Amino acid sequence: MADWTASSNCGIRPYRSPHGSPQIRYYQASTVAASTGLIRAGDVVQFDTANSGAADWRIVRAQSTGGGGANLLSALADKLVGIAIEADTSDGSTTGLGTQTNRQIGVWIADKETEFLAYLRGSGAAASSLVNKQRSLIVDSTLRIWQIDSTNSTAALQTVVITEVPAAIVGDTGAQVVFKFMSSLAAPGI
Repeated sequence: MADWTASSNCGIRPYRSPHGSPQIRYYQASTVAASTGLIRAGDVVQFDTANSGAADWRIVRAQSTGGGGANLLSALADKLVGIAIEADTSDGSTTGLGTQTNRQIGVWIADKETEFLAYLRGSGAAASSLVNKQRSLIVDSTLRIWQIDSTNSTAALQTVVITEVPAAIVGDTGAQVVFKFMSSLAAPGI
């Protein structure tokens, strides 16, 4: 048995989809993300519902809680889009965002069927003991990666269901696990 430690290269990746490969769609970054919330590859993204008229085609880095929530993915009912495949190319300005087809960012869609792979965060829990459990996603602000919080089981903060542990790492701690986003988070049409 091993104890895994995640690095900045350990972001969320697609694992399995009944479509053969995960669905990919392209969206434009929101104007509010241009300078303060640049989207990076591996970020969880949601529709921008703060700006009227942009909610159906502009995305922002998903909201996470601070303080007692310890940077957990917020309960994004009907807003979640998926995982950014690539980074926003913004220079900090909103140049080019007036045209919907400029500065598109590829996103692996978090539909009800696609499973993703992410590292666990938290000590003690063996990955195999968490199969079929609901847990929270947490962002490591230093490494800039999203991980599954193995220790937080607060129902109101749960955003994913762990579906499997790859056979080679059963019994390991901090290892990768396979998960799906809870269906209540997905934006309509996803």
